[in-house]
Amino acid sequence: MDRTYINTIPCIILAGGKGTRLQSAVPDVPKPMAPVNGKPFLEILIDRLRKQGMNNLIVSVGYKKESIINYFDQPNTPSALRYVEELQPLGTGGAIQLAVESIPDSEYALILNGDTLFDIDLHEFIKRSYSQNATCTLALKRIVSGDRYGEVILHEEKIIGFNEKRLVENALINAGVYFIDLKKFRKLDFPSRFSFEKDFLEKLAGSSEICGLEMEGYFIDIGIPEDYEKAQREIR
Repeated sequence: MDRTYINTIPCIILAGGKGTRLQSAVPDVPKPMAPVNGKPFLEILIDRLRKQGMNNLIVSVGYKKESIINYFDQPNTPSALRYVEELQPLGTGGAIQLAVESIPDSEYALILNGDTLFDIDLHEFIKRSYSQNATCTLALKRIVSGDRYGEVILHEEKIIGFNEKRLVENALINAGVYFIDLKKFRKLDFPSRFSFEKDFLEKLAGSSEICGLEMEGYFIDIGIPEDYEKAQREIR
């Protein structure tokens, strides 16, 4: 798998959530559009994707979708964004499933959370994920300490379980970046609305179909006011 092929892989950005926990700090826009040092967080994420050559970008929108579409609508640019619109909330899994339906000829896809930045080498991640031959491979971040995230239990790059959110030290967490084999994913039977994390990832844990790769890179999730303020200090 060479770099040219990797750059053609669709990248689906999940940006349809309401972001209830962040509304006290940013009440009027979808969470991915929260401004960080004068730019929407989603724009920062997209800029970094494009710098790595990822130009086949699909944004899954829902809540206050107009604020995203109107901001980024550049129909005459070579790397214009495409949108998939949730007419009603479908959950993370349903949003991914809907976006996947819009790319019927694609064999693989990269999935990203629109409110999370994990600044990794995406080409390395995709190459390593491809060699796993799994349905889904997660990019994992090692944290020193924290209680915001569930812990991912890994054995020889196979995910064998997920622990609920609690105080953990020196733990691996799901960083919200996924590589999916769409041929395998399309064979699975899901309702129109489901949780990608609960109804897909957790149910596959312990099988050979879900893998995890520990990756190095800056990580932040702006989902709560404290970390949103942290982003203002750290992202330039």
